[in-house]
Amino acid sequence: MRVNENIICDFVEAMLPRFSNKELCLYMAFDYDYTETTKCGKRQNKRKHFSVLFQRPDNYTKVLVNFEDTNHLNRENIIKGKEIIWKLMSDHDSCWRSDGMRFFNQLFNGKPVDFEQISFSLSGSPKYIITSKMNVDRETKKSVVVISDIIDVRTVHKYMQKAIEAGW
Repeated sequence: MRVNENIICDFVEAMLPRFSNKELCLYMAFDYDYTETTKCGKRQNKRKHFSVLFQRPDNYTKVLVNFEDTNHLNRENIIKGKEIIWKLMSDHDSCWRSDGMRFFNQLFNGKPVDFEQISFSLSGSPKYIITSKMNVDRETKKSVVVISDIIDVRTVHKYMQKAIEAGW
């Protein structure tokens, strides 16, 4: 596991505790800019986009990834009420930190990538989402998710500040 994955896992554990409401998920969208070397030795700059969804309704953590080149919530196309297909990467108690984050190492499909020329960024703010549907087919690892509401993390921070001021 690399530093990026550790930071993400620590963030998930801080923002989405175990035994959270089963409809509550944490959504993050990422961009990877990197330099790829072609078969003939030419270097090309590339960008990949993917979204990750975390759910922690019990002692287990689900990690779902969508590799479509679409940021479902942060750009102009906020998708509520539509089925979005995700790939289940993990549903474990502690192994989600390794198994669930392994896709970071698989982003480039075995192609040679100059890792000195790679940049990783969170695309927009993480968001809490409320799901109205989450069907997971463990055999195919295909998950169908319907988002019913989006809660910006900054809203939660405002609530926490009021709670602290109230002596919580």
